[in-house]
Amino acid sequence: GNVASISSKPATVKDGAKYARKAEKALAKGEVEKAIAYAERSVAGVGSDPETRALLGQAYLAAGRLASAERSFLDAMELGKSDVRTILSLSLAQLGQGKADKAKALVIENRQFIPAADYGLALALTGDSKTAVEILEQAIRESNVTGRTRQNLGLAYALDGRWKEAKLMALQDVTPASVNDRIMQWAQMARPGAYGTRVATVLDVTPVANDPGQPVRLALRPVQVPVSVAATSEQDYEREVASFDRNSPLPAIGPA
Repeated sequence: GNVASISSKPATVKDGAKYARKAEKALAKGEVEKAIAYAERSVAGVGSDPETRALLGQAYLAAGRLASAERSFLDAMELGKSDVRTILSLSLAQLGQGKADKAKALVIENRQFIPAADYGLALALTGDSKTAVEILEQAIRESNVTGRTRQNLGLAYALDGRWKEAKLMALQDVTPASVNDRIMQWAQMARPGAYGTRVATVLDVTPVANDPGQPVRLALRPVQVPVSVAATSEQDYEREVASFDRNSPLPAIGPA
């Protein structure tokens, strides 16, 4: 019947918008496989749109498919996306695959887009706990500091082996009864080279061992269309696609 004929036609920009919205809804509900399927269809329709590529990356990331996520975020950035959520997500996708140097170089290169609390966290996770501590100590002196920044500093202390300070930081936002749990969690993350554990904990995902990678048919081709043309047809849904702020920011460790 009707369905077959629809799916065999190449997806249009309008389809892309529709599937992006469906992917977002599925992702918000935690229906990750569904989100991936919709986001892949969306990218098939509007492959030159950076928002759609980033959305696909978030769907892969939620599934723990780090290699696929890395590819999608790289594509999104190549198309001009440079928001904090995309950069940090790409960095975590790389880190979870053990590419610590790449992950660190990426955040340093994009320093101007990243708030101090996130920048410090990213550096700590990639192994530069000394610099992370300096940045986060500075950040917690700001007037509007949040618990998340303090907990990021606590984690940075832990990764730097400064357990007394780590515990004092944890105590500021966690009930005394659960401080030991948090310290245990930080200890797991502080093991040398435990990048997979760090990423799994921060994102609350289980990295997949055999990620098949992004489907070849979705590979980014050199962009032929002038950007302005692409932008006009797709503007109607760009603001619908997830941004870093709308989903709560990356937590230090679980909900603080």
